[in-house]
Amino acid sequence: MVFERLLQKLKEEVSDEEKEEIERFERYFLNRLSDKEKQEYGHIFEELFKVMSGEAQAELVSRAGYIAEDKSVDRAIEYVKAMNENREVLGELFKVMSGEAQAGLVGWAGEIAKDKSVDMAIKYVKAMNENREVLGELFKVMSGEAQAELVCWAGSIAEDESVDRAIEYVKAMNENREVFKVMSGEAQAKLVGWAGSTAKYESVDRVIEYVKAMNENREVLGELFKVMSGEAQAELVSRAGSIAEDKSVDRAIEYVKAMNENREVLGELFKVMSGEAQAGLVGGAGYIAKYESVDRVIGYVKAMNENREVLGELFKVMSGEAQAELVGRAGYIARWESVDRAIEYVKAMNENREALGELFKVMSGEAQVELVSRAGEIAKDKSVDMAIKYVKAMNENREVFKVMSGKAQAKLVGGAGSIAEDKSVDRAIEYVKAMNENREVFKVMGGEAQAKLVGWAGSIAEYESVDRAIEYVKAMNENREVLGELFKVMSGEAQAKLVSGAGYIARDKSVDKAIGYIKLFKNITNKKIKEKDLKRIEGLTKEVDFSANDLEKLEKEKGDVYEKARRLVTYAKLKQNGIEISKPSLSKEWQQEAYEKGLSYVSQKFGIDNPEVVVKEIDDVLQFTLIPGKYTEEVGELFNNIEKIEKEKSKEYKLGKVYHNKKIAAVKTEAKPEELVDYFVKAMIGRWAKIKPTAKGKLGVYFAGEGEKKRESIKLARELLSSFEGSKKLKQAMIYVRSCEKPEKIFKDIKQDYQKLKQGDKEAGLKILEYFQKKFVEPGLPEKVEPLSDIIDSIKGLYGLKTEGYVAETIEMEKPGIDFLFDSSKTSCCAFMPNGANKEASLIYLADRDVGLLKYKLVGFDNSKEDAGVAIMVKCKDKDGNKVLLVDSVEFNSALRDSIKGWREKFYDAILRAAKDSNVDYVVFNVDVANASPQAFNRMLESKGVKKKEIYLEKLHELPQDVDETYLEAFGGWEKPKGKVEGYIVEVK
Repeated sequence: MVFERLLQKLKEEVSDEEKEEIERFERYFLNRLSDKEKQEYGHIFEELFKVMSGEAQAELVSRAGYIAEDKSVDRAIEYVKAMNENREVLGELFKVMSGEAQAGLVGWAGEIAKDKSVDMAIKYVKAMNENREVLGELFKVMSGEAQAELVCWAGSIAEDESVDRAIEYVKAMNENREVFKVMSGEAQAKLVGWAGSTAKYESVDRVIEYVKAMNENREVLGELFKVMSGEAQAELVSRAGSIAEDKSVDRAIEYVKAMNENREVLGELFKVMSGEAQAGLVGGAGYIAKYESVDRVIGYVKAMNENREVLGELFKVMSGEAQAELVGRAGYIARWESVDRAIEYVKAMNENREALGELFKVMSGEAQVELVSRAGEIAKDKSVDMAIKYVKAMNENREVFKVMSGKAQAKLVGGAGSIAEDKSVDRAIEYVKAMNENREVFKVMGGEAQAKLVGWAGSIAEYESVDRAIEYVKAMNENREVLGELFKVMSGEAQAKLVSGAGYIARDKSVDKAIGYIKLFKNITNKKIKEKDLKRIEGLTKEVDFSANDLEKLEKEKGDVYEKARRLVTYAKLKQNGIEISKPSLSKEWQQEAYEKGLSYVSQKFGIDNPEVVVKEIDDVLQFTLIPGKYTEEVGELFNNIEKIEKEKSKEYKLGKVYHNKKIAAVKTEAKPEELVDYFVKAMIGRWAKIKPTAKGKLGVYFAGEGEKKRESIKLARELLSSFEGSKKLKQAMIYVRSCEKPEKIFKDIKQDYQKLKQGDKEAGLKILEYFQKKFVEPGLPEKVEPLSDIIDSIKGLYGLKTEGYVAETIEMEKPGIDFLFDSSKTSCCAFMPNGANKEASLIYLADRDVGLLKYKLVGFDNSKEDAGVAIMVKCKDKDGNKVLLVDSVEFNSALRDSIKGWREKFYDAILRAAKDSNVDYVVFNVDVANASPQAFNRMLESKGVKKKEIYLEKLHELPQDVDETYLEAFGGWEKPKGKVEGYIVEVK
């Protein structure tokens, strides 16, 4: 087959990441074609490939796969055909382009074809071709990297502004192309990036002014760049762009000229520096020029040069990264304190380079950077003497680093530095000594667990006391035999979770309880529990709240460790809701007591006459504790009529019927909740956050504030934009949050929890999400807060997700009960309790006989079921009186959407079988859905060739008493459930 030959050749030439893109193409495009279509379209691809570089070929395949997945195979084919019809144009255009630039052009054409139209994509390609002479001239002086960046920015401008504006930008760059002749490829790319950003977000005139100014001063730049590494050149251009954007072009040029006038000084200085360190120096200088004055920056550069001998000696014992950090810190001190203090810091570090050298021999690069950073921070905020005292103390205790992973080393250095700064250097030394004296404990642990142990010790030292941290580390060391036995049967991830749970308890409760918690799991070593049981335990380690627990009694009881942990969780949650109960045990009597007291709680709080009818087991009680207080009356009324509601619903749906049940392999997701919360915070309040294209045409969130790195931005794009609710929702959420409160005020509110989060405290992440929920979601109008609410719930869905602990999947028709109201975080749907923006909708769904919830559930080792998706269905009639099942949306857990293969097809089959049982004539799948999961489901319908149509529908029966409207997307949200609906129509056979 043509495709097999083309793709095989391509796979041999591309990176692993690009191979994944080819697999996406095969999955979403190729697998949906017939053999005849594969032959036909294979030849089209073959013709196109003849005029393209390998990079462009890979990008074409990638884009076709993305369009097929997000829109339809038809749209992807239309895009490829249109590109092929214009291959002569492409061939001419590609003659003047590097492979990277070709890939960028193909990527942006595909992006425009997906989000706008194929016609607009072709218009962009043709416009670029008509100006290929301009491009050719421009590209003669540009690196491949810069060409790619230019093409991407032109595409971004074409998509969001206009093709004319994109061409205007390209022409302006060409008129000033001479400037690129004096620059490294990295610097060229930076210049193009700043210019493109300005052209798109400010104006083309402004970019022309900036580029012209740089071009007019290219002689100055050329001289300057002769003494600089490519990295430093890129940093200079970046800093100049930042100054031009925030201050003025004049100030940017003044900064460049001042640097040039001192290039001899810089040249001498740079001889002793790595490329990274040069970039760090230029960055610090630019920062001073922007916020202070150009004079001050020159004073700093000269002072550094006068001490270059000192720097040269110092740098001999340092990695390039550590050099860069040292220089960066010196610049930071020079800006905030004085140039004199910066120099004093550098000299002091040099005088102690022997200590540093010894220390760095046993340290990872990551830890070296952290040490230099912390020393610089202490020098700035406290004194240089204190910084040196800190370095010496670390050296004296360097033995501890020999038994640690690089990550743990960095955590230890960071924690010690934080204590030194917030408490005192003496306290930091005391803490490091304790770690060194108890270093044997690290020998029984994996690297991830070591990092967690050190992180929690630092957190305890900072937020509680150094004494408690020392007590915790000692206790862990004294119990290393228990830990060692435990860890022999635990995965690295499980070890980390166990240590993290212990740290959490030690910090917030006591060290004794933390050790009791570890001993609780010790009979794992007796081989009474299998690997699958161990995986179940992982998900519970952080949930257990040990307040007022008598652990010794429970620990001595014979029985399953998992069940012990489960009962502790139940006990803790009941206590948190003011339910007085005996200390937990494994007896049937305790379980009965918990159940009866739970029944009493439900009866009293919600006014339910016969709670045993709705509360079948203790887990149901725990669901009731989540219901917001203001809904207790409505919930009580509903559950007092639950038997009547069930009787009415059973006339429309086969309640409790299982439509799919199958064993599954382990469910995996790479997404980490603490990382996503970190990225979420940065997206909501990061300074000048903008969404812009990368060289490959994919979306990334770039922060113009200090300290953000490109790879972190790209990761944010991949995790938060692609895997969750999409860039549109992210932008809407950002706009809403910033319209309500200043970012500075938000950061002040969450600062403590954010610091804890950065130290690995996942619970702090939950507190941050709760803050955004309470401050912005709960007081806001549902239509305003829904995007923010959905993102929060999507991230929350990762907490407590035991991705290794499921054995089966089931799709079943939900019976009226407490589960009808839940769960917004697990299903990533705003219509449910406890935190959905439109959570009142679930109360109406429960009361309304026409609404059925078909739920996808994951089944655990203990046979417990956890919601992961829901199809919201409504019985309707059309204008001719035909019975119709309207599927308002098919929601699914955002974190698992790409991990569970075939969920859409399984849901589709189950819905059609449920429709047959409901005696309807046909099914209508609503087109107008907002969330990423139902959009993905609808794309699957398109790929099956299901046709869509606009029809009139109204709900089969009247709304429940005292209800005027219900929340259904098909009818426009909170509206009366009747009117025109656009949907995919499937007959029931």
